[in-house]
Amino acid sequence: MTKRVPTDRGICHLRRAFSFQMTRGARCPLARRLRLRAACIGVLSLSAACASTPSPATSKAPPAELATLLYEASHSCQPPLVSKSSAAEPAPELFVETVLLDVPAAARVSVANLTSLADDSDVRVLGTPHLVGKPEGQTTSILEQHLGTLARPALSQLSLIAKQSDSALHLLEFELGFSLPNADPARNPELARTSFFVEGSADQALLGSADYPGDPQRKIFAVVKIYPLRTNDDLRAHFECKMQLHRQALERL
Repeated sequence: MTKRVPTDRGICHLRRAFSFQMTRGARCPLARRLRLRAACIGVLSLSAACASTPSPATSKAPPAELATLLYEASHSCQPPLVSKSSAAEPAPELFVETVLLDVPAAARVSVANLTSLADDSDVRVLGTPHLVGKPEGQTTSILEQHLGTLARPALSQLSLIAKQSDSALHLLEFELGFSLPNADPARNPELARTSFFVEGSADQALLGSADYPGDPQRKIFAVVKIYPLRTNDDLRAHFECKMQLHRQALERL
């Protein structure tokens, strides 16, 4: 049995209408702006579900949907996002997007050929979790809870520790928790952990990989984007960038 965080595909049609509300946010009272901030994060976190909702283990997304997802993950905002506050100020929060894929261990992937994965029938989506974390702190998200029998490894947990390197680049350490296959309905699946690091600048596609638990012929491939959040304006700009990249993906793919 699997308990999953519910997703609602009906939320997807709210994107366009919500962008109008965001433009009014600067004139809203404080309480209203706080609600706006929470709603922004919620809609951004559900944006990946509009493209693909994986099964409890892995999912083969239709090529067009996966290509759209990978296009958004591999392209930066144009024009580049610029915070209205001083970029020298440390951001109190980071918005982190991840695309986690199950790929053959021999796969060689770069940012330049990232979208070509959509045409590979041996590539599957593990998940597209989004996290809001604090620098130097740990953020953990429980994605699914698996009880009883399980046919194949399934992504269950994601933890993130965000730091800043001496070169002012962002350094992110990820730990993934996988529920392992289990044939005994009287006990719950064991949890295996694997990890990877990425380092780089904000709004750039950062690539990482990790061992796939229990299968040396497979590996986990990750595409990560980081967005420092200093003010509500940063969150608004990020949301508008996501909508722009989505439109571009639909037009070009």
